[in-house]
Amino acid sequence: MVTVLRKVVQPLSKLFVVIDGLDEAANDVKDELLDELGSLPANILLTSRPMDLFSMNHMPDALRVTIEAHSEDIEAFVEGRVKKNSRLRSILGGKPELLQKLKTRIKDTSWGMFLVARLQMDAVHNCRSVNDLFKKLDGVPSGLDDMYHHTLQRILSQEEEDVGIASRVFFWLLHAFAPLSPEELQEALAVSFEDRSFDPGDIVPINVILSVCCGLVEVTKTAVRFIHYTAQEYIKAASFDALPGPPSPFLATTCLVYLTWHLTSLETSESSTEPETFQFAPYAYKYVAKHAQESQGDENHDSLSFSLPEDHASLPTLLGNLGRSLRQRFEQTGDLSDIDESISAQQKAMAIASEGRGDLVTQLSSLGATLLQRFEHTGILSDVSEAITTYRRMLALIPDGQPDIPALSNLGLSFVRRFDRTGNPSDIAEAISLQAKVLELTPDDHTDLPSRLTTLGSSLRRRYELTGELSDLYESISAHQKAVEITPEDHPCMPSFLSDLGFAYVRRFKRTGELLDSAEAISMQRRAIKLTPGGHTYLPARLNVLGSSLALRFEHTGYLPDIAEAIAVHQWAVKLTPAGHSHLPYRLNFLGRALARRFEHSGDIVDMAEAMVVQQNAVDLTPQGHPDLAIMLIDLGDLFLDRFRQTGCQSDVEDAVSTHQKVVQLTPHGHPDYPSRMNALGCALLARRVSCNGIHNDLDQSIACFKAAATCTFGPPHSRLSAAKYWAGTVLGYYPESLEIMTAFDVALGIVALIAGLEQTVQDRYTQLQDAADLALDAASIAFSQGRADKALDWLEEGGCLVWNQLNHLRSPLEILRTQNAELAQRIAEVSRKLENAGRSRVLYFDMPLAEKIGVEEETRNHLKLAREWDELLKMARAIPGFETFLKPSSVLLRHLPESGPIVVINAHRSRCDAIALLAGADEPIHIPLPNFTPDKANWCLETLRTVLKRRHLGPDSSRGIRPIAAAPKSHCLGIILRGLWDGVVKPILDALGFSRGNQSSGEVLPRIWWCPTGVMSFLPIHAAGVYDGPNIESVLDYAVSSYTPTVTMLTDLVRNSRHVEKDVSGLFLTNQPNPTGLPPIPGTTTEVRSIFTKAEEVGVRALKLEGSAVTVPKCLEYMADYSSIHLACHTFQKAADPLQSRFLFNEGFLDLGTIMHMNLKNGDLAFLSACHTSTGQEKFSDEAVHLAAGMLAAGYHRVVATMWVISDELALDVANDFYGHLLTHGTGRTDGTFDGSQSAYALHHAIQQLRLHLDSDSETALLTWVPYVHFGY
Repeated sequence: MVTVLRKVVQPLSKLFVVIDGLDEAANDVKDELLDELGSLPANILLTSRPMDLFSMNHMPDALRVTIEAHSEDIEAFVEGRVKKNSRLRSILGGKPELLQKLKTRIKDTSWGMFLVARLQMDAVHNCRSVNDLFKKLDGVPSGLDDMYHHTLQRILSQEEEDVGIASRVFFWLLHAFAPLSPEELQEALAVSFEDRSFDPGDIVPINVILSVCCGLVEVTKTAVRFIHYTAQEYIKAASFDALPGPPSPFLATTCLVYLTWHLTSLETSESSTEPETFQFAPYAYKYVAKHAQESQGDENHDSLSFSLPEDHASLPTLLGNLGRSLRQRFEQTGDLSDIDESISAQQKAMAIASEGRGDLVTQLSSLGATLLQRFEHTGILSDVSEAITTYRRMLALIPDGQPDIPALSNLGLSFVRRFDRTGNPSDIAEAISLQAKVLELTPDDHTDLPSRLTTLGSSLRRRYELTGELSDLYESISAHQKAVEITPEDHPCMPSFLSDLGFAYVRRFKRTGELLDSAEAISMQRRAIKLTPGGHTYLPARLNVLGSSLALRFEHTGYLPDIAEAIAVHQWAVKLTPAGHSHLPYRLNFLGRALARRFEHSGDIVDMAEAMVVQQNAVDLTPQGHPDLAIMLIDLGDLFLDRFRQTGCQSDVEDAVSTHQKVVQLTPHGHPDYPSRMNALGCALLARRVSCNGIHNDLDQSIACFKAAATCTFGPPHSRLSAAKYWAGTVLGYYPESLEIMTAFDVALGIVALIAGLEQTVQDRYTQLQDAADLALDAASIAFSQGRADKALDWLEEGGCLVWNQLNHLRSPLEILRTQNAELAQRIAEVSRKLENAGRSRVLYFDMPLAEKIGVEEETRNHLKLAREWDELLKMARAIPGFETFLKPSSVLLRHLPESGPIVVINAHRSRCDAIALLAGADEPIHIPLPNFTPDKANWCLETLRTVLKRRHLGPDSSRGIRPIAAAPKSHCLGIILRGLWDGVVKPILDALGFSRGNQSSGEVLPRIWWCPTGVMSFLPIHAAGVYDGPNIESVLDYAVSSYTPTVTMLTDLVRNSRHVEKDVSGLFLTNQPNPTGLPPIPGTTTEVRSIFTKAEEVGVRALKLEGSAVTVPKCLEYMADYSSIHLACHTFQKAADPLQSRFLFNEGFLDLGTIMHMNLKNGDLAFLSACHTSTGQEKFSDEAVHLAAGMLAAGYHRVVATMWVISDELALDVANDFYGHLLTHGTGRTDGTFDGSQSAYALHHAIQQLRLHLDSDSETALLTWVPYVHFGY
């Protein structure tokens, strides 16, 4: 104390010290303190009873002032007490001399001490007469100790029950751990120690309590206490026989008995609030364990049963209550010894109850909850396993038909907690099953329904994270949405429900990349924070979730304000988290991640340095063996690797490898993050291998990591795809001759189908496929280099036009399957039809009311169920002998090739260019290397073509119009492009196939050829390749009639399913839309459709012409089903961000690609799209053929005439006239009014040749006029 005093006063220039009651200190303390005070440069005031010995030895020169009560003060005190006491007032009333006598007697015998005077007055307050008053006064001693002794004798002379009350009051005042209010003391005294019971009817009024204590106790504003510390010291030294044994067991038992009654009252009360009589409950809950612990140290009492015999009926109940009280104190203090003792007490209670003495179900329930709580703080796996065993034992005791919902909920939660630690799929499955059962048993109006929905939703999200099963994620979102919908905004749980819903949206955003989900997540999390009070325990956690959502959106958009806010929010969360808090490492970890993301964007080394410090701190604060240590290490390892790549510091890459190795060691088998963690280790090993020039055996280890991650059967598909791409790329880079490359690409392309499954909308599937861009092209180039053209073809088909192939599978004829299993075929037909409809884009927008969003999510879940059923149906079909390849992409490629010409697949890869030719009757594909054409040439051709089109106003931003093509004197760029395609691609292919130049003037029929380009080649005019200047002009038009097909499978399906169109729908529907809002008019379309209609009428073809606003979009769709062919002359709109929204523009409304591709025209024949850009797809989906022409093929048309860029409104009329003129006179010769489009490729070839003759030139302007016309299909 002296040392502290010196430190406190040292910086002070002027010092005043006041010490009150110095005489109450121990003698050694007085000596030391007075010595020190005498040496201080201070003004000192001491108050004390006389202590001459000390003052003369230490401060002989100090000024002394004696303070004592004046006789007038004592007299005034006595007179005041008489006035307040009606009995004394009546005895002395009207007799001033008697009152003066009393005042004089008290004044003379109290020696100036108010405390003695007070006790004297208390001794005579109930006298009956004047003589009785002074007789009792004669017996009252004048010394303080004598006065206390006299008062105690008075107490003990009372009735036995009053003595017992006074004794218990003294016990509580001497041994309570906190001051007791009058109400608390009253309820404590009402507990019967003997009967172990509490009855509010036994509560004693406070004035009675004060009376039986004979003035030794008083009531202040907040507490009951002894009148003076000397009274407390005197009573402490006194001995009592009124209570059995030491005070600690008495006090502990009192608390336990009271708590038992309290818990029982709460369980039976209909009100959710505690009655006002529960005044003693807070003290009892807080200190019962401490009293019990003190009783354990008493030699005369057993540790827990203290004052109860082992066979006492109340023992298990009291032990159970003791355990629960210890648990409650643990929740306040965090002291693990409390929860350890809680479990010990409850285990003993359970053991006694197991013998048939007590409520075993209650004891098991309480023990299970405490075990689970200790697991959540320590991570000791045996605790949660024991909790599961305990809850199961409890549920087994409950009769059938009487489900214990809280127990089912707690058992489910225990499985969730164990799953969080181990990643065991059976645990989360069991949890979901139990939580679903709880939800089923919960009435719609039950107050716990929202929380139970949220619990189930969180478990479903966990299982999604393990398996990647989208249906779980959508079910999770739905459950969280319903919880939010039925919860009032001011409900205390609303912030938690909002935060959980936001977290589920985040998970879906990470899977789909749909920014609307990110916006929803952030919106929910902002609402949650707004509803959370400033000092709320969960505020930091909710800030953390918001920060991570903002950082994730930044990763997708690069929007800097998002990452700035994310960092600020994470910093706020860290600031609100006290040192030593178990969640501080997590919050530091997320802050470090956000800083790292900003560093990756800006390259600011300050962010990197701060991120390193924060992440290292997160790791250091996470105990070894903690289940989440791996999470902290992952980000630290990534930072080491990032810094190595920036600085080249060898120690950083070493740290990155060792850190990620530790992460993998800490990851249990089957953990959903196993693929991503193995992938990260592989990257670190590969980086070290490069930096060390092969000193380490890191290359093979990195390949092994990539392979293990790619081939595991669990974890998110995107993580596995990333690993498979690393695997293939690394083997290719270092072991280019290894056959393992083929295996790696096989695995990678197999995963692609998983990330773009039928359970998603078509637009979502296209979005997911961006991660797999060019993967099939990479794989095919490897297959070509190893002489496996067959494998190259399989991979190009498997990885190209995946969505179209899925759609074709849904529409495949099932006649052969019907002969084997009609019921299965019918079910496949029904599910395929439903899947087509479900695959349409669902309308969902940010401000949509929650009820409507829930409806959309319901549609999504039904879609997912259909996709799962489709997979099961395919398995069943493929199990039938002979149907092993049912609806597999490449199973019939060589069986249904067109007889009239080859299909040529062209693959332009960065390493090589190749073609594959498929000919009817051939046993295997023909590999045609294209060594003189390179990817650089292909890219140059595409970029140059774009430049030409933009300069000539023919690009994507232009539309069909009446103005001529913009002039560009002496430009020959398009001619150079076509010459390059001829020399490097088309002529070598024609030569390899033995094609010779035809003599069309003699009526020779040219063979057909179908081009199936991939990648960048999909945007180049292969059908027009040729030499258009100089003496030796020639082009592909001289050798063959060209068509395109998005995939080989799409064309072979058309060949396989070719049939005559039914007579009642055979015909031509024509419409033009010359005046759409906001675009230039195209009057030529009116002349065009009228001219064609006239030709059709002349030859008796069934035809219908509706111009402009005479047809609406819905009616157009009806006519497309009623007529086998359509001629559509209009403007179009290409939407790069969402290709499915590319559309034909009508005078009123539009017809988009998303709608077209979901049509299923059983009798579709020809679609002539006299519009601009109808075969122009998007480069990011180059292998998916996302354009209007392909959509028409998907809708059911067998052949389509389309355009690659803007066409002339005037010359489009000439092309259409020549096309139909040839088609209507060179068809199959029908005279029954039907329309036949099978010769459409020849008709277009003829029309283009006629246009070339009309232009009488092969200038660039002329080429730009006829080259855009293309033919798709059979």
